[in-house]
Amino acid sequence: MRFETAPGKQMQADFTVIRRGREPLLALVATMGYSRASFVRFTAREDAATLCECLREALVYFGGTPEHVLFDNAKSVVIERDAFGEGEHSWNPQLLALAETYGFTPKACRPYRAKTKALTS
Repeated sequence: MRFETAPGKQMQADFTVIRRGREPLLALVATMGYSRASFVRFTAREDAATLCECLREALVYFGGTPEHVLFDNAKSVVIERDAFGEGEHSWNPQLLALAETYGFTPKACRPYRAKTKALTS
């Protein structure tokens, strides 16, 4: 099911595995919710520093910042779900600092339901 959003409302971002093994190849894929325009950055890591670097590049590529960026529940994003109450997560501090700098609100999809990114908390 396709989830429609207004322009500038949301971007989805997630790492994907291109190649496993001793020299893994990953990619951060960021997709705008309205236009479905995508940004891809290949990398060997998926830690918080790499995530933030890739997100910065994506925001520059798109020429602006969406209101929300939607993520899966990786440790590079969410340290603890519902840490401060339902829907009040403990975010990775590097990601939270990036969100504050660029002015977007991070959102996490439901655990084990990555395809439900539209239904975030």
